[in-house]
Amino acid sequence: MRWVWLATTVVAACLAPQAQAASNPSFKVTVTSTFVRHHVVHVARTPLPNGCSLRTDSDATQKVVAKTAQPVVVTLRELQHGVDRFAGLGARETRRGSYRYGYNDGCPYLQTNPAEISDTSGCGTRSSYILSEKVKLGFLRGTNHFRFAYERTGPDAFVGKCLVEVFVGENEYRPGAESVSMPPQQWLKKPQRRWWTTLAAAKLRSGKRVVVRWKDSATFSTPPFGDPAGYTEFVDNDTYTVSWTVTLTPVTRTSR
Repeated sequence: MRWVWLATTVVAACLAPQAQAASNPSFKVTVTSTFVRHHVVHVARTPLPNGCSLRTDSDATQKVVAKTAQPVVVTLRELQHGVDRFAGLGARETRRGSYRYGYNDGCPYLQTNPAEISDTSGCGTRSSYILSEKVKLGFLRGTNHFRFAYERTGPDAFVGKCLVEVFVGENEYRPGAESVSMPPQQWLKKPQRRWWTTLAAAKLRSGKRVVVRWKDSATFSTPPFGDPAGYTEFVDNDTYTVSWTVTLTPVTRTSR
């Protein structure tokens, strides 16, 4: 009956990789994300007796679209542990708007202290790159919270020619750098906003393509500095609209 034993061994050997693939399937993963920030400031100090008042006025928008250049193969087990160095992302950043700081129109001080107006000569759309070590994908370990995240802190993509007063220098450790992250840092402050979506791991064993999406928006306001009575106007708001889409396509294994 040796042939029966051999046949059983061969069948078991053939089924083992299939069982392993079913429990730990692989996926071709693509990601697209969109980050939009709308910064609005209208701040006016209490006027001096001559009517002069220092003002800051800004209305500026930043949009960053980041995506994978090609599918990246990842296993379910890797996703369940969380991939901390997923893949580099190509990014396209668009900026537009205005920024002005100085005395109000008509103030005689403007003759010797002209208002600071942001350089917008280079505004438009620029390309950049987000390093793989700054990109995370998959489940928060031990949960069904599926997330995508990245961080880019580096040289200004617009080389100082577009609204640097608004979008550059916000990182205290790198004052000359531009910083963008998904989710925005405000999402991680207490009380922490939800920056993931719920996904059952069993859904990833169905053998079908799975598309995971997340989207959120919020406005964050900065309170007046010092005594509110020192201002006749104080508006300092950042409105964020952020989203991402992760597509997981099962890798088809051909039998030999």
